[in-house]
Amino acid sequence: MKLLIVMVLVTVAVVFFYNNNQPEIITYDGMVGVNVFEVSEADSRFQYELEEDFLTLDAVAAMTGKNSGIREGGALLTVHLLSHQAADKFAETYGRSGHCPAPFFNQHADQKILIASSPAVENKIKAWDLPDYRLSSTWEDFTVSGQCIKRLKQGKLDGEEVQIHESFFSNCRFILVNELEHSPH
Repeated sequence: MKLLIVMVLVTVAVVFFYNNNQPEIITYDGMVGVNVFEVSEADSRFQYELEEDFLTLDAVAAMTGKNSGIREGGALLTVHLLSHQAADKFAETYGRSGHCPAPFFNQHADQKILIASSPAVENKIKAWDLPDYRLSSTWEDFTVSGQCIKRLKQGKLDGEEVQIHESFFSNCRFILVNELEHSPH
């Protein structure tokens, strides 16, 4: 009897730890309607309505922050960026001194949240990591091609309906990325 109890406990522990340590597998369901993109994983599914026009964003990335994938609607990365003109102004004003540019960023920076359109793009986005925004020597030029996400059409996280206010998507904050390129600034 003791052996049976031990075997059951070991089996439960193995199943519990095996399931909790599995990597998240996001499925890029692709276009499921006219300008509607879907991303899903297990009991979570997000449908986004996209802007009709495609965009190409060319800027300087000062910092990247990892997002938690499906737990954040499929978002993989937040990029804190500057226009090329603002990056040049920063270099003229502060040089590469490592001076904390928070006041400068408050005035000139923008942020974009990236969602991959495919597993290949997901790998590119996940591999991109900028270490320290205070060191302008680590900044990178980047180009993103894709579509602005207009709104969350339908969302479920762990089987529960979720909503994201439409103002969160203003100014093309969320981008469905078809292509990402980056190089040293």
